[in-house]
Amino acid sequence: MRQGHHAIILAAMIFGPTPAFCHHSPAAYDLRPGAGLELTGTVTRVQWANPHVYVYLETQSQDSENAVWQIEVDAPSNMERHGWHRDSLVAGERVTAQVFPSRNAARKSAKLFGVLKADGTRLSYIDPALSDAAPGERAENLAGTWAPDPLRPDSTVARLQEQLIRMSFGLDADVPLTEKGMEAVRSFTDEASPTVDCIPRTAPSITMYSSGLHSIEVRDDGVMLRENWFGTERTVHLDVASHDGAPYTLHGHSIGRREGDVLVVDTARFSEHREGLFNKLPSSREKRLVERFELNPDGRSLKYSWELTDPEYLTEPVSGENHWAYRPDLEFSIVECSLDSARQFLDED
Repeated sequence: MRQGHHAIILAAMIFGPTPAFCHHSPAAYDLRPGAGLELTGTVTRVQWANPHVYVYLETQSQDSENAVWQIEVDAPSNMERHGWHRDSLVAGERVTAQVFPSRNAARKSAKLFGVLKADGTRLSYIDPALSDAAPGERAENLAGTWAPDPLRPDSTVARLQEQLIRMSFGLDADVPLTEKGMEAVRSFTDEASPTVDCIPRTAPSITMYSSGLHSIEVRDDGVMLRENWFGTERTVHLDVASHDGAPYTLHGHSIGRREGDVLVVDTARFSEHREGLFNKLPSSREKRLVERFELNPDGRSLKYSWELTDPEYLTEPVSGENHWAYRPDLEFSIVECSLDSARQFLDED
């Protein structure tokens, strides 16, 4: 079984400014500087599914021995933000892939960095030169399609994630965890993550993932919040004053109110979740989340801020913020989570 690894921090530096939020640790791959490979071969299959796309590439070595490489990419929605489509790579194409290979040299598996096609087209999902374009359209309210802004990451969460990784290795860490929280982080294995069964993480974790797009639909009696990485859907009730009597559910029970132009969402009644607070960190039924959604004056982004409490795992509240870019040019569509894709990495040791 595989624990988390400091390589995730290195990956964040290599892959760009956005915190590295994956459904699993990238510890299976050799992310050291200089460890990258170039693989030239023929695409045999593309598995276009959440939470990760996989590309299968048949190569031929100098001794004429053929091998099929299993190459992990990112979530479809994040790839689409960088110009990919379901048919960007098709079986039979000849390409050169830049990859980080498996730490297990006997395995033909890797993490993708970029692809050069035979016609000269370059595809990447982590190259700053191919990052989100700045659209000219402006939102009049919170309704629409939104993408976490890769140029303005949530530094609070990045710091917390780094500290949790340190803690999982028994190193000193500055994070407000109870003894139960510390033990949960130290004992975590990727196999224990609910995401391997296509069960998503919950807010605020799921609302900050750069891999997904977010949709906000404003109704008379409520607000519908959706994300398309795991296809989660949350209803914010504007006509309800209390959580009393509401059942405990995966995404809790949300009540919304207006404070001027700000939508404030108070969520309670979360069911227990093995990664309900952050990556590696569980949540209890005492989890409470207050979120604020505010359209920025330019109309091209919104500010998302939150405060989170869970006395079973946190000794004090934690809070943070990030910004979402308005992206009416992107289609909000759901690609189903595939159990095969979600569990694929478990065989990569």
